[in-house]
Amino acid sequence: DDLFELELSDTDSKLKAKRAVNTKDDSGKGCKIPVAIGEDSIIYHHRSPIESGDLWKSSDSNNNVASTKRLTKTMPLSLQRKLLVPEEVTIFNNEAPLRDGEKLPIHAQIFTPPKGDGDNSRPLQPLLWLHGGPMAQYSFDCNPLLSWLASCGYLVMVPNFSGSTGNGLEFMNRVLAEGCGVTDLSDCLACATYLQSDEAQAREPRLDLSRGIAVGGHSWGGYLAFMCMLQQQKNGESVFSCGIAAAGITDWFVQQRHTEVRYYDYALMGGWVYDKTIAARARDVSPISKATELRAPLLVLHGDQDIDVPFQQIPPFVEAAKRSPHPGASVEYQAYKGEGHGMAGTETQVDYLKRVKTFLRINLKPWDFTDNPHGEVTAY
Repeated sequence: DDLFELELSDTDSKLKAKRAVNTKDDSGKGCKIPVAIGEDSIIYHHRSPIESGDLWKSSDSNNNVASTKRLTKTMPLSLQRKLLVPEEVTIFNNEAPLRDGEKLPIHAQIFTPPKGDGDNSRPLQPLLWLHGGPMAQYSFDCNPLLSWLASCGYLVMVPNFSGSTGNGLEFMNRVLAEGCGVTDLSDCLACATYLQSDEAQAREPRLDLSRGIAVGGHSWGGYLAFMCMLQQQKNGESVFSCGIAAAGITDWFVQQRHTEVRYYDYALMGGWVYDKTIAARARDVSPISKATELRAPLLVLHGDQDIDVPFQQIPPFVEAAKRSPHPGASVEYQAYKGEGHGMAGTETQVDYLKRVKTFLRINLKPWDFTDNPHGEVTAY
């Protein structure tokens, strides 16, 4: 959130802060990237949940009082009015693996529609949405998808689970080797526990748990969504009531063999999957190993030309999940022809969002007699 001008020491070759750059008064909280520096001014790029990115100038006047000035304004007001500012929260994983019993703080953001009359007073069902990477983060940045999901009538929590950047190397490295698919998954389950707590209900009285908690994500977030959907409570019910997995890993053996980012997946898994010590761990954290344990509705979306998370691992998982004997399990599956990892085509994105919205409306929101998606309506 802050920018500092640094200078190199003449004596010990170390960087030290020369001065803090005033950016908060006008541009506000957000992601700031320096672009150019002058004798008494700095030009920086600023983004926030309601700003897609503009240039600002911070200048020192003769009396050494800094001032800021916006240089560009590129965000259409019609879009800006639809974006939401999240609330930042810290929750704790009291059962975090590889911590010797020490609880782990997890930074998260919560997006909700503004309180008000009409639609804005309706109950909000919880959706845990997970970022890709895993070495990435949800910063205080512009992400229209999260605002859109919340505007559909959900409380959207986006956590920076183990492996995320922005919390130091130790936190990021928790997802490597024996932590892969373990520490990050544990943090997601801790988020589900939080959403069922009195604290969460007090923070957002509109929170509605009548149909459980949904989980979703893309890329690594898709992988974790698969993993989350295969977790059970003590009573045998699924921890999550429905899930959306887009471009996610299902089989670490196929993943390492065929991916274009093999060096990255080698580091994540802590070795090659053909090594006996690695193979057992890779099998345990491959969703396909437990696909028949699916106990709730799942939406699977993937590009058939994906070489980052190779597509050939998806059809076998889908077929295995469809064989689940549990009555609550169901699989909706869409392979996007010609699409890669990002599924970036306009028609694909329209279909993607439509499927996500309809899936959540059917499987997470209470049904009614008017707007629940349905087939042909018969007039009587």
